[in-house]
Amino acid sequence: MSAFVPKIYHQQALDSEEAYFWACFDLLSPSIAFTATTKRLWRRGNRRRWRQCGNAL
Repeated sequence: MSAFVPKIYHQQALDSEEAYFWACFDLLSPSIAFTATTKRLWRRGNRRRWRQCGNAL
């Protein structure tokens, strides 16, 4: 049987979950960690989308 190779969106989901768990550890509050992780991920996604539209940051 061959090894499982995650698709890009699988890896992105795993990366975001890992970031959230590390933020919980660092910030000692799941709600603050969720907000911080979500803001960071949205900011990263918005930059990528902005560049895809032909804009530079």
